[in-house]
Amino acid sequence: MRLFVLLLLLVGCNNETEVSALSPGLAVAPAELDFGEQTVPLPVTESIYITNNGGATLEVNMSFTGDGAEAYSTLELSQTIAAHDSWTVPIEFLPTSYLDYPATLLINSNDEDNPTAEVQLSGIGIYAPVPVIEVDPMSLDFGDVIPPVEGFEYITIRNTGEADLEIGQISQAGAGTFLIATDPSNSTIAGGDDLPVIVRYVPTRPDGDNGELVIPSNDPTNPETTVVFLGNG
Repeated sequence: MRLFVLLLLLVGCNNETEVSALSPGLAVAPAELDFGEQTVPLPVTESIYITNNGGATLEVNMSFTGDGAEAYSTLELSQTIAAHDSWTVPIEFLPTSYLDYPATLLINSNDEDNPTAEVQLSGIGIYAPVPVIEVDPMSLDFGDVIPPVEGFEYITIRNTGEADLEIGQISQAGAGTFLIATDPSNSTIAGGDDLPVIVRYVPTRPDGDNGELVIPSNDPTNPETTVVFLGNG
């Protein structure tokens, strides 16, 4: 009799193990994301990792809740995760005011034993001076220029922000008939100041030319500015 009961217990354990092995398993890390102080209105991104440590497909749906939920976003709010696989979830924090932004990322799943998980989110919007690039004009049309005459125009790079604007190494594309006479590469423009850039047009044939100038900078919202050149030889 004792042997019979022991066999029944062993069979039951094996069945429970098999059922568990064929179920999804929800695991989330980390349990908290602190974005710290972030300049308004610049975004910053951190990631969480959702893992399926079970043997069946895990279905996940997420939502942001709490007083500061509007400051947080992600690319996808739902995902299907294969057994023993993981999903990297980028969370963006974008403060719009000088406030605290407490929120919770609520994660629901089809894991019957552990159907939900929460990630606590926190961040603070602060003021900090930033550079702001402004280029005028955004296109130069030299019109008709008959060789050997050369055309001259200029653009103005202006810093309308409060922090120093750092210009990187400029680059050009298109026709090689447009020459930068005053290279702004690696220049620093203080807040409220501007820098003129002279552009030469040296046509070599009686056809239309076009090109562009790419100006990289440390403007956090506009790291590259493109100026278009046009001319008729």
